[in-house]
Amino acid sequence: MINSSVPGPGLWEYRFTKSNEVEGLWTLQCHDAKTAVTSAPLSLTFEGELAAYEWIIRVFKLEKHSVNAYLRGEVNAEIAGPVVHEIYKLGQPDQESTLWFYGQFLGANPLPVDAKLLSF
Repeated sequence: MINSSVPGPGLWEYRFTKSNEVEGLWTLQCHDAKTAVTSAPLSLTFEGELAAYEWIIRVFKLEKHSVNAYLRGEVNAEIAGPVVHEIYKLGQPDQESTLWFYGQFLGANPLPVDAKLLSF
């Protein structure tokens, strides 16, 4: 079933997970619980685990976070929205659509993006 909602303002849940199969590959996903909209899984590449943690903490302006094999928590949509949009756009160079959330663009599987290409 296609969800016709769009992500809204407020806090979104995020999960930033390290790949067990590919060195340096991480996946970011955001979810707006109020509208039940989830982003496409966005793949990012980093030169080491510390670089990945520092990037997500800096870009999402995180004050509270727990580090395991992943980072998860809540982030303001005003911060996360532009980040997710830019990653999706870079990972879908041949697509005309820039809609990064499920329901509007089902089956999205963006290419991995080198985090150094992002200017946040």
